[in-house]
Amino acid sequence: RSILRLDPDIIMLGEIRDRETAELAVRAALTGHLVFSTLHTNDAPGAITRLIDMGIEPFLLNSAVSAVVAQRLIRLICSHCREEYRPPRELIEALGIDSDTVFYRGRGCDKCRHSGYLGRTAIHEVMVVDQRIRELALRRASDDEIREAAAQSGMESLKESGIRKVKQGLTTIEEVLSVTEGVSSSTESIGEKQPGQSFSETTAESLPNTPSEDSSADGGERRRIEIPAGSIPGFTSGKVIAFPFT
Repeated sequence: RSILRLDPDIIMLGEIRDRETAELAVRAALTGHLVFSTLHTNDAPGAITRLIDMGIEPFLLNSAVSAVVAQRLIRLICSHCREEYRPPRELIEALGIDSDTVFYRGRGCDKCRHSGYLGRTAIHEVMVVDQRIRELALRRASDDEIREAAAQSGMESLKESGIRKVKQGLTTIEEVLSVTEGVSSSTESIGEKQPGQSFSETTAESLPNTPSEDSSADGGERRRIEIPAGSIPGFTSGKVIAFPFT
């Protein structure tokens, strides 16, 4: 509240976690301030329903929210051991990539600690809140309806952004699938995500050349743990949950 008394032009709120902070952000935006903040959701369309669930009235959101950007980090192929390869046909079909695309992967070397990846980059999903999305928010539409409307308005999804990175030879199909298809509502049963932390779920077959324990490019250790069937609601046997260890 003291920030608003200083009459700033731009306000940055570290994170919106509760109704009080959300109301403060909306109030500041409605009084002519440019407000930036972060919110934990699975994708950009989920931000609208998340704020409504916090208790913000839809008509206030329509006047306050201009755009939502979702982002995830993906690993880059190691440039020291990059080589061409042909991924399984089902992976190519899953992403809808042309069959004549040249694919790359990291063979594994000392530079990348034999993981095949070195460094990271971001994929983004930018949703501009237009009139159609405002109408959907007013009637408290679901995430799926908002996502469909945003896609028709030209929004590039996280998966589509990842596909561009694959076509550019920057990352692998397996990495894109593990990041864009691995997060579901079932992760809420594990625990609430903290800033800078991500949970991902992927099939064991989609990571054929990755060792069971490796070190990521930023020095953090990544492990994969086999989860017995029925131990976590929403997960079946043969699936793997990757937790970040830093």
